[in-house]
Amino acid sequence: MGFAYKPVEELTEPHNYEELAQRLLHLEALQTRERVDIERAAPVLIGTVKPDKVTITKALDIYLTEIALDEVAGKSPEQRATYEKVKRRAVANFVKLNGDLDMRNSGF
Repeated sequence: MGFAYKPVEELTEPHNYEELAQRLLHLEALQTRERVDIERAAPVLIGTVKPDKVTITKALDIYLTEIALDEVAGKSPEQRATYEKVKRRAVANFVKLNGDLDMRNSGF
């Protein structure tokens, strides 16, 4: 859709009124298109949907299963296990000290 998610609280600040208007106009244009579920698109565009919590542990899982695939390509199962073990241990130690923080709210 061309818009990054912003919560409604941010969109209704005076300096964001123009962006909010653009989002509403885009939503109006979407209503005329077929195959667009306006009931699902509207809350996302106007920022009333709360994004999923992405914890540090969840981010590691995403990294290991989606992002770092090229780093483990061609490794044996034992090498993959060692590769993952080191990263999981580091995250587990961090979580033990700091908790499994939500990455969106922790300044990362």
